[in-house]
Amino acid sequence: MSWQQLPSEICLEIFQVLPRKTAYECMFVCKPWHLPAKQAFHSELSLSIKNLLLVYMTILEEETSNFTVGHWINKLTLHHERPIRRTHQNIFTRFEPNEFLKLLSLLPNLTTIDLQLSANSDYYMNILRDADNTTLQHIKEILPGTGSYSLSQNFFPTFYNFRQTLTHLHIEYADHDFTMEGRTGSMLSFLPDFQCLTHVWIDNNHDNQLSFIDVLNACPQLVKLNFRSIYDIPDPTTTTTTIDNNTPCFNNLKIIKLGLPKFTLGCMNYLIQHFSADELDTIKLEIQDQDFYGWIKKVGKENAIAFARFLQPIKNLQFYTNNPENSNSILGLPTAQEKITTLFTFIDALKGTRDMHCAAICSDSKALEMSIEVTNHTQLRLSYGIYRWDLKDNNVLLLPEARVSTVGLEVVNSLTFVVTQDKETFGQKLLNYIFIQCPQVTELEIHNWNPLSQYTLNAIHLDDPNCSQMVLKGPPPSQDFIDLISNYIPTLQTLNCKGLVNPKRHIDNKYRLNLTRLANLKEFTFDVSNIIDGVIDSKLLVIDYMDTTIDYYKIDKPLTKTHYLFTQITRQEYNLSTSPFSSNIYFITHPLHTIHIYAKSSHPIARLQSGKLLN
Repeated sequence: MSWQQLPSEICLEIFQVLPRKTAYECMFVCKPWHLPAKQAFHSELSLSIKNLLLVYMTILEEETSNFTVGHWINKLTLHHERPIRRTHQNIFTRFEPNEFLKLLSLLPNLTTIDLQLSANSDYYMNILRDADNTTLQHIKEILPGTGSYSLSQNFFPTFYNFRQTLTHLHIEYADHDFTMEGRTGSMLSFLPDFQCLTHVWIDNNHDNQLSFIDVLNACPQLVKLNFRSIYDIPDPTTTTTTIDNNTPCFNNLKIIKLGLPKFTLGCMNYLIQHFSADELDTIKLEIQDQDFYGWIKKVGKENAIAFARFLQPIKNLQFYTNNPENSNSILGLPTAQEKITTLFTFIDALKGTRDMHCAAICSDSKALEMSIEVTNHTQLRLSYGIYRWDLKDNNVLLLPEARVSTVGLEVVNSLTFVVTQDKETFGQKLLNYIFIQCPQVTELEIHNWNPLSQYTLNAIHLDDPNCSQMVLKGPPPSQDFIDLISNYIPTLQTLNCKGLVNPKRHIDNKYRLNLTRLANLKEFTFDVSNIIDGVIDSKLLVIDYMDTTIDYYKIDKPLTKTHYLFTQITRQEYNLSTSPFSSNIYFITHPLHTIHIYAKSSHPIARLQSGKLLN
């Protein structure tokens, strides 16, 4: 079956997930595609200052017969208008209440009203608050703009007007009571009236007694809950954490996202006792005012490990702990041995027997910040911080204590280091440590973001004898570093030394690099910026192909700000050009298939193939 023969229903499903521009282009591909592509294109009516007048004129002149796509539209978006109305100058930016309601009546299948980018969001929300909801039976979601808190408080009556149909609710919790339908109460007391709710987002900045448990008890039918609060939520009472016949059943809940200052033992036990991890699809937990090790100490190590085992069946997980404000003090912090042991004990309990690709990021920028992510049961990504004093005397990281943690860095497949401190913490001893302690690592990155760092390294497929490549970003590498790489990756085929100029790491005029120990090297890329920067005379490059031939090249100073002239010269010309002020670059290597030379440019200034300079 060809694409043109697909049923229109399937075509419509496909076109609806495409960008609107692409759906529009599909309208003109072939006749069978025209109608479903047109329907997908018109599924959203997006009104801005560019087309608002056209719709306005259609409504005022009652040319509703020309508005034939209204029954296809399920989303209305108003954005980037101006809060003025001057129709006599053909500048129109806002509907009158009766005009706006008439527009809505022309959209019988409308489900979503998006006012997030509207300059008149509060204006339209007030119109919707007083609208007759009997004529708007399909509204499932209203997205107001982000205004002041006082405006956000007034939005709740608008949502309540559509309580019979809304399935998605985005609110900022109010600190006062509302009077609606002859009743007075808090927002929480009115939530049970929203009987169709499946997705709820609540930001709580005013009620120190509100918890996510209150919201779940008010709306037990939820499929997704996103709850953020600036307050430490009260611990559940003994009666609420005990499972009995009166305990709410949250069988529909698939996604729960919590942003809390602290995650207490009571809240953790509530999740364990009231939810089945096999039924949940996604959990996101952001602890804003606790570091990972402080949280472990507060809830108890055994309880934390039990929570990690509870999370094993979760398909998608995001667990984030922040740097506390007093993290600058090292008093009371766990030792480096305790931290690495605690972390990998938790990771072992979380991973279980699942076969997962584990990626680790180690950063010295925020030493107590930690995040753990699980994606689709197959990817586990952990990011954790270290202090400079967490390193051993020989500049390598500690391993977990074997008597406590059964796993360590040997479970990591992809390893990344991020260096930001003023002093270089990661030297060649770190690479020794990585290749010895982490032989299973297939992807390695080291990012140095400080003026004293010597390289930013990215190595891929270290264990693949047929496909091995390495990228070094920054100042040119030292000979010792190249020798170290040749010891551990003798099969390296591609070496990319391409970086930006760093004036604090300027290389002396004489630079020499011997690549002969990389016997399998086929492609070599080198950036001469850090060597030639600031040199007045021509720059000279020598490539010694080990007893076979020696080639000489000259790099003239730029004719423009970005362009360098690269030419091949003879030995005699080289001798005449050499001076104490010239920059000499000397490479010793076996014959390579390709050499790329860069100099302050996104494209190579020269390309050598099998020893020949290509134009």
